[in-house]
Amino acid sequence: MAEVLTLTSSLEKLDLKDKSQEELAKDLLEKPAWTEEGRALVSSAYELAAKLHEADEYKDQPYIYHLLRVSDRVTGYLRIDDPEIVAAALLHDSVEDHAEGITDSPQQDPSLAQRAALEQIARDFSPRTAEMVAAVTNEPKSGEELSDDEKLATYVAKVQKATSTPEGWIIKFADWCDNGLGIIHGVETLSSEEINKFQHKYGGEVMATFERRFREPDVQAKLDWAAKGYVESQLIKGHERLFDSANSY
Repeated sequence: MAEVLTLTSSLEKLDLKDKSQEELAKDLLEKPAWTEEGRALVSSAYELAAKLHEADEYKDQPYIYHLLRVSDRVTGYLRIDDPEIVAAALLHDSVEDHAEGITDSPQQDPSLAQRAALEQIARDFSPRTAEMVAAVTNEPKSGEELSDDEKLATYVAKVQKATSTPEGWIIKFADWCDNGLGIIHGVETLSSEEINKFQHKYGGEVMATFERRFREPDVQAKLDWAAKGYVESQLIKGHERLFDSANSY
């Protein structure tokens, strides 16, 4: 336990939420562990993500901040130095949000557009990178109006699909840390109803899914002791910030 507390204290000093885009990008791209080829892959993914999301915002910031924080969590907190996983983390929303901007031959049908975009990522980066992006990509919305309970059930199913592989779990967990646990940084501008909605979405069965998969051997094998300590600390925060008695497990 002392090791976990010491680790958590040192990791908190990284302060991802307070860093500029340039600082976040520098942390990611200048990792000593990268080979020349690995750095080029991650750099290309960063450039593409920045271009695709240049008009998007996330919590009143350019969207690239979110993508960089997720990727920096993958490398700095989960201690993953696999450039294909990091490239997929940078691109984890690209196919879902901007499939038409990835390929020179855009498709009118949203499903075909996603398929074409993933094929382009496989060519430009690697088939494995495309597979990981596909695992965390939501399918196009059907247009059918869903109830709140149906929306939650659909989201839970998407998280379970995304975390079915250890690589998908790594990317989606880092995403959850920024989306779900980051709620504490927006409480001053969120109503109690909005906070409850976030708790309902990111707590409950979603958090239980992350926790169950974390305990399984394939995910455990991907993480060293320090990364496991970080995950434990984040799950503790999840229980503190996202506990929702109406959706407890």
